[in-house]
Amino acid sequence: MKYFHQITILLLLSFFLFDSCTKDPEIITKTIVKHDTVSVMIHDTLFVHDTLLIENMVADTATYFFVVRHAEKGSGSNPSLTVEGQARANELSRILANINLNAVFSTDYKRTKETAEPTASAQNVTVETYFTNKKLIRTVLENELYQKVLVVGHSNTTPDLVNQLIGQDIYANLGEDEFDNLFMVAYYNENRSEVFLMKYGE
Repeated sequence: MKYFHQITILLLLSFFLFDSCTKDPEIITKTIVKHDTVSVMIHDTLFVHDTLLIENMVADTATYFFVVRHAEKGSGSNPSLTVEGQARANELSRILANINLNAVFSTDYKRTKETAEPTASAQNVTVETYFTNKKLIRTVLENELYQKVLVVGHSNTTPDLVNQLIGQDIYANLGEDEFDNLFMVAYYNENRSEVFLMKYGE
């Protein structure tokens, strides 16, 4: 924005001296402001092995949402995690060990709660149940204590939550066998967010 006033002055002088432009300079001003303040950054996928990697990416100037789908599940209407799923849930806890989470949220299903539980237990917080992404976002952003939160959802609710946070429909539903995605969304305000997509576990 440091060149904004200079650009505006030059445009106005040009219109005054030459009187040859028919466009309204106010439209140009709005366009410059819009492109300068709206920033959604999408980063390449990172493969997480070192617990320090995520810690070094977190600053104090944003609210951080760590968003995952539940780990591998068994069969049935409300299945528990498989052995592989339990291992992934433990790995999630390990890689988030250096992040001082303020809350852990899960939908009201065994597979999501069991994915969230190792992290919540290690960080001495209780797994809180949420029912809609919209209400969850409002709950977190309205509470100053919630600066870093883990959210465990499903193949459709996980990308939807990320899309709602960034205000753009970028991420599609996850594939049936995709359990290794960890989205880290740095939410600064309604006009600025950053998304880091990471892979974790085997």
